[in-house]
Amino acid sequence: MNKRLRGLLARKAAHVAAAEKINAAASDADRDLTADEQAAFDAEMAAIAALGPQIEREQVLMEAAASVAGVPLEVRDGARIEVVERAAEANGGFRHFGEFAASVYRAATNPGVGIDQRLMAAAPSRTPTRARAPMADTRCRPSSRARSCRWRSRAIRSSR
Repeated sequence: MNKRLRGLLARKAAHVAAAEKINAAASDADRDLTADEQAAFDAEMAAIAALGPQIEREQVLMEAAASVAGVPLEVRDGARIEVVERAAEANGGFRHFGEFAASVYRAATNPGVGIDQRLMAAAPSRTPTRARAPMADTRCRPSSRARSCRWRSRAIRSSR
C-alpha cells in the first residue's frame, strides 16, 4: 500500500471517528441530533463521500502498477528486505571486513595452523602455463620498472 492511499484511508478513518463521536453523544443522551450536531455530522459524511473516489483511484493505480510489475508486492512500513546469499558471495563468505582481516592475520602469523577455507575459496587457482592466455608483452608488467619496458612502449607509440 502506498503512502497516498494510507494517508487517504487515515483521513477517512478520522472523519468516520468524528461522525461516530457526534452520533454517540446524541445516543448517550437518548435524543436526536441538534441542528449544530446534524450540520457537523453531515459535513463529516460529505468528507467521507468525497474521499471515496480518491481512494478508489489510488487502489486502481496500485493494482495497475502491480500488474505491470508482474507480481503484486505488499510491503509493510518498516519492513526489512535482505538478500543474504548474495551478500555472502560478494564478501567471499565473510560477514564484514573485520572478519576477513582477522582471518588473513591468523593465516599470515600462524602458517602451520589450518587456514580459513573461505580464504582458500577466494584464492586464484594455479593453472598450467600452457593454459594461460598469452600476454601482449610479458616483460612489461604494470609493476615492472624495467628500462626496456619504457623503451618498448615508446617504440610502440612512435610507430603508430
